[in-house]
Amino acid sequence: MHQLDTNRSPRFFPLFFMVMVLVGQINTTPYVGLDVQSVIRPIESMPASPKTCQVFFVTEPSGYAIGDKNTDARYRQNVEAMLIADHINLPTINGLSSFSPPDWDFSEEPQATYMDRVYHYVQAHHIDNICQYTIKNYTWETDPFSEKLQ
Repeated sequence: MHQLDTNRSPRFFPLFFMVMVLVGQINTTPYVGLDVQSVIRPIESMPASPKTCQVFFVTEPSGYAIGDKNTDARYRQNVEAMLIADHINLPTINGLSSFSPPDWDFSEEPQATYMDRVYHYVQAHHIDNICQYTIKNYTWETDPFSEKLQ
């Protein structure tokens, strides 16, 4: 009968484990290359929100884009809104979560229906004193749905 060499086996497993950990660190996906300052600079230089605003939503994002239209449409303006909300300490209806409400649809695309989707959400949830912040132009609108109410 052949006996297992107990002195050699225990050394093999830690070595195997370390090799597997190192192999797991190999990343073949392209580097995103996020320039943090290009994302933060517009937020830090934005004008103060009007005093009447109790909540806001954003339009026309101008920040970082990764180039994937579907990803950019869903994430870009919503992430920018969350960063702005954190910076100015004002709630936003934009944003991202693991579970979105069934009527929450603030993807940037299709752009032609974005304001209608925001308007219906605001009406359905009885949100008052909402403002629109246009990221690209650094402008606030205190009555973004005035034309719909006339």
